[in-house]
Amino acid sequence: SPKSSPKVSVTLAIVTQGAGFVSVGKLPLATVQFTHDVSEVESGSTFTQSIAISGPLWWLYAVALGPKMEKNLKARVNKMAILIEHEYDPNAESVS
Repeated sequence: SPKSSPKVSVTLAIVTQGAGFVSVGKLPLATVQFTHDVSEVESGSTFTQSIAISGPLWWLYAVALGPKMEKNLKARVNKMAILIEHEYDPNAESVS
């Protein structure tokens, strides 16, 4: 995470093998929930990620962290897609 962002301890809350997972991060007076879903489609699979912030200071973190999260979302989703692909295809592109 960027140096200016607060440190967040993230816990896996729900893991559904082959379908996705939910992770939860705790901030002072707020909770960030990351939902990661894998769905089968005709051409293979799709991966989606959503972020929800709740708690009394949700609005502050949404303003302060939201733009950074949105900016980095595409890179995180692409990296996750490569990791998922690698799990099913050992010859897939490696991830550093």
